[in-house]
Amino acid sequence: MKTFARLKRILFAAPLLLLLLTMQGCVHYYYGPNSNNMPLLKSKGDVNISGGLTVSGDGHALSNRSSGFELQSAFGLSNHVGAMVNFYSASGGEKTTNSGGSTPNYKDNGSGSYIEGGLGYFTTVNSSDVIFEVYGGVGKGSVTNNYSLGETSKVSVQKLFLQPSIGFIIGPGLEFGLASRFSSVQIKPTLNTIHPDSNDYDAVNELARHTNHFFWEPGFLIRGGSKQVKFQLQWTYSKEKGQHRYVTQRGVLALGMLLRLPGSGKIKN
Repeated sequence: MKTFARLKRILFAAPLLLLLLTMQGCVHYYYGPNSNNMPLLKSKGDVNISGGLTVSGDGHALSNRSSGFELQSAFGLSNHVGAMVNFYSASGGEKTTNSGGSTPNYKDNGSGSYIEGGLGYFTTVNSSDVIFEVYGGVGKGSVTNNYSLGETSKVSVQKLFLQPSIGFIIGPGLEFGLASRFSSVQIKPTLNTIHPDSNDYDAVNELARHTNHFFWEPGFLIRGGSKQVKFQLQWTYSKEKGQHRYVTQRGVLALGMLLRLPGSGKIKN
């Protein structure tokens, strides 16, 4: 019971943490992870729908953060086969004023959106207190960056992923999950008007020469509430091997709510 109460306090303190982190900066990112979707389905007909706010960045200065939102869903197609569809969008930048008046203008900003779908296998063990699942799928998106001199770059993102995860039913209405996603990502520039003398040009040019990338993206999930409605806090880390001129986001923190509609399969809670 003490553990359950402590984790509930973490969930209720999360909105303050998210507010403190939603500071937008001017670092240009060319890829960022979405949250690991860990639905923890148990039976055929189970439906999960969740949505929430996100904060993402390079893991260092608060001024380098961007904010956004995501929607996640999962469906139990049978007692052991599930499907998921996820959407993610984020942006960040500095706001200035045109010399001619009060019309707002943005410099050094960026935005991106991404959608993915997948299929997977899930099973329960230990009287349904432990759930193992593995999902694989494909995703597609784009990232646009605008620079202070009116320059623009845009990259397309295509991803193949494999994500094993394990979930634990800790107490009444409380769940904890761990995931380890492996992502093969193609990042390909489709627009580049940056001046050749800038560091940003070198970053985009490196992406043009090397379009294929591999990211390890582990994460955790804390989810608590009633059987059908839960608050959830997620953290997903992203790591690519080596040093690069281009910058990618190292992680995403998400706070949201989950609606779960139980199915009529053979597996019981």
